[in-house]
Amino acid sequence: MKMKVLYLNLYEGVRERERFERIISFINEEDPDIVVLAELEGWMDGEDRKVDLFLDRTGFSFFSFNKGNVALFSKKPLLKTIGIRHGVMKVYLTENFSFIVAHLNHRDEESRLEEVKDILENTNFDESSILIGDLNSLSPLDNYEEEQLIKHFKTINLKKFGVEKLRFDVQKKIIDFGLIDTVKRFSSSFEYSVPTKFNKDPNHAAKLRLDYLYVTPNLMSKLKYSKIIRTEETEMLSDHFPIVAEFDL
Repeated sequence: MKMKVLYLNLYEGVRERERFERIISFINEEDPDIVVLAELEGWMDGEDRKVDLFLDRTGFSFFSFNKGNVALFSKKPLLKTIGIRHGVMKVYLTENFSFIVAHLNHRDEESRLEEVKDILENTNFDESSILIGDLNSLSPLDNYEEEQLIKHFKTINLKKFGVEKLRFDVQKKIIDFGLIDTVKRFSSSFEYSVPTKFNKDPNHAAKLRLDYLYVTPNLMSKLKYSKIIRTEETEMLSDHFPIVAEFDL
């Protein structure tokens, strides 16, 4: 059984109708079985909820939503959801297959370390699990020009990734735990996920990888590919590029 997974941080709930239409079109073209979205501000509000419009236009029938404005949409029924904390939830497709959906704190590495501690406490290698989302942190597996980047961050007073040195603590904790960075496994190049041409976030001040898809080791043999989609189309969808992966389960 094939399972295609798509992830995208939407940027502030997609306030522009035209951009919403572009995102719908992109998702329908990709035709994923699972789509995970972040920054769904306002999607559950009002009588004409944006989430209902999304479901109607994309053909997804089931979803799980966290108050941190992240959601997982599926074409097949979901078994259960465990809320881990604000912006982090564990969604079970079956008893032993789950997604941990996360949008980590955008302010500082210490807060993100607390969030990751909770995530890893809810990760069981006896299960098959996918950790997916905007983790707002840098990976030691990416070859950053540290001195140049720190200098640039100082000019714009950006401290969330480190002050005198780049902070890799969050990603190192995940890697040391044993989860596998799938995008990195399929590409030796630097696969940045921000900025895009649409970008409106001053924190996306350089080419950075902030969005990740990790798996437990037992899923690697079933993973066909995992990549960040950087095209002219995805340049204008959001301030992040999407991730897509396909499994043969």
